[in-house]
Amino acid sequence: MSNKQFQKGDSNTNQNGDNNTNSTTIYNFPSGLQTLNPSKLFALLKIVQESKIESNTEFSLELPEELYSKLNFNKAPKYANIFIDSLEDYNNLDDIIKNDFTNSQRIIQKIRRLFFNHCNFDTNSNPIPDNGDEILDGVFGDLKNEISNDSEFIKSQISIEELEQFIIALLQYGVAECKILVNPNQK
Repeated sequence: MSNKQFQKGDSNTNQNGDNNTNSTTIYNFPSGLQTLNPSKLFALLKIVQESKIESNTEFSLELPEELYSKLNFNKAPKYANIFIDSLEDYNNLDDIIKNDFTNSQRIIQKIRRLFFNHCNFDTNSNPIPDNGDEILDGVFGDLKNEISNDSEFIKSQISIEELEQFIIALLQYGVAECKILVNPNQK
């Protein structure tokens, strides 16, 4: 039996437990901040594109599942609420990736690789739609660590809070495009 809870807002603790085993992860997701401007979004995309994260993965050509039903299917209710608060950043990021950013496929391949590092697989090597919140927390942490330690980020005028906003928007983009988490329509 699983007892999972989530909270929305600043300085929340997420605790997940099964069979007397508990783990606690604390992430301070920004809430109520101004929307990131396009130049900062572009600069952060550049850092991810040039990062050391591998990017050699396959893409499915199936149409994306509606975002929130996909999050529900993958057991990610916390991120369903987080993504609601970051729709404007997601829309701006989506516009930049599709219209202004060359070779954006590498960025999505990199976050997909991080997804594979955190998910469980069935006997046919297919990702299992479980623990979506934990998986997205892991990808969030990996991206934050990779980007915040990058020399270009360190030189930039981008704050950690803005970086966290960017990562949330990037995760939302990856989920919406069915590149991270499991697509319920995939056969």
